[in-house]
Amino acid sequence: MKAFGNRLLGMTLLSLLIQAAHGARWTHEESLMISEAYTDNVRLTEDDREGRWATIISPNFTINGEGRRIRLSAAGALQFISNSAQTFYPVLRAQASAELVKRHFFIDANASASQITVNPLRPAGSPINDTGNITTNYHLSINPYFVTRLDDAADLRLDYRLGHDFYVGKEINDRSTHDFRFSLTDSVGFGPLSWGLLGDYSKTYYDSDNRTDTTRRSLQARLGYSLDRTLSAYASVGREWNQYTGSTTRNGGEVWQVGMIWQPNPRFSLDLGYGYRFFGHHPTVAISYRHRHSTFKLRYKEDLESGYYNGDMGGILADQDIAGHPQDPFGGGQLDGGGRARIADAALEGANVNRMLRGDYLLTGKRSRLSITASYSFRTWEARPDELRELELYARFDRRLAKNFSLDLGLGWSRTEDETDFRADTWDARVAVNRKLGRYTTLRFSYTHARRDSNRPDDDYRENRVALVLNTSLRKLLRQAGIRP
Repeated sequence: MKAFGNRLLGMTLLSLLIQAAHGARWTHEESLMISEAYTDNVRLTEDDREGRWATIISPNFTINGEGRRIRLSAAGALQFISNSAQTFYPVLRAQASAELVKRHFFIDANASASQITVNPLRPAGSPINDTGNITTNYHLSINPYFVTRLDDAADLRLDYRLGHDFYVGKEINDRSTHDFRFSLTDSVGFGPLSWGLLGDYSKTYYDSDNRTDTTRRSLQARLGYSLDRTLSAYASVGREWNQYTGSTTRNGGEVWQVGMIWQPNPRFSLDLGYGYRFFGHHPTVAISYRHRHSTFKLRYKEDLESGYYNGDMGGILADQDIAGHPQDPFGGGQLDGGGRARIADAALEGANVNRMLRGDYLLTGKRSRLSITASYSFRTWEARPDELRELELYARFDRRLAKNFSLDLGLGWSRTEDETDFRADTWDARVAVNRKLGRYTTLRFSYTHARRDSNRPDDDYRENRVALVLNTSLRKLLRQAGIRP
């Protein structure tokens, strides 16, 4: 089943690329980043500190194509790093959508590459550090789905999603996910009452250890009622049947949730809910607020997960902020080695209950921009009594000082805890200046100080980094070579 799924995944992605290549309208940008970075603590150790220079060469690209029934977009950075145990660190986000049968049969595909921590309890740093605690995750997925309307009374949707995660090295098992979903909902426009019947079957396979395989099944009925144009209430009831190795025999049962959605205007929405699953009672909260130059978002939920999956594609080379404003996916020091890498959560195996809280605030002015992100995650694994708490607070301030000169500041703090009373705090502060040297070229200098305080012996470190980055567009060069129009 897994081998067939992998072949199907590869053939489908290749077919989408061939379709996109014919008859689509394309836009693309290419650039080259060359960076020289220095760290005074390459292994992030407390006593045996060693300095090291690293050269980073990174071709970057963005591409967008749209045809009659297909859309494709991608952004990527191919980072080659000298003086590193692993020299290639790609970062990628790609998405494609195709309409195979008009208004009925569609297929979506996603691909990504990113760096993650192998052990969340150990220092990771960034790709220029030699800690052995960073690896690259490649994710591929396809999602064919069928939609139709039944006698103008209900809408039917059938989904199948196949995903596969590959990891460089042998520290983390590769994994495959098969997900079948169906939804039968009332057609829009039949009054204030709405209803739906939803079903899901999901299976996660681990290549080298099937003891942590996870099966999730659920069936739910939902009912909603709009009290007026701004306020609506909803309720759902059903059951779930889950199979995985656990420390308790209870891993499924009845499911219910009640809630309300209030949206008095297009700038504000509030979704409050309260429900029950086999792991206990839990609230859900989703708040979104926009006012002039400010945007605020807050979300809390509790869910059963089966290993790491990078579902938030927007976090990899994001080309928009939370307010939907365009931004440079390669800007801000994410790839220049001058700051702590924004590494995703560890790829730990097995079923776990995750309690997640995240808040984002963005304030934009004519020449300045302030963003603040706070997050909290508390995971409990069912197969063993492990717990993992992760807290993070990060703030960034950008200011355009002159026409070709800008400044950005970053300040971050994170805490990691587990069930053994282990605790580690990590701080990092960054200051960077950017100078435009022409229409297509930018020069950047950054300085970062990072420190870690841990209650485990020989687990602290201090680090200083500097990086000089030259980023230039290849548009003019490719045009002279006759490759670009």
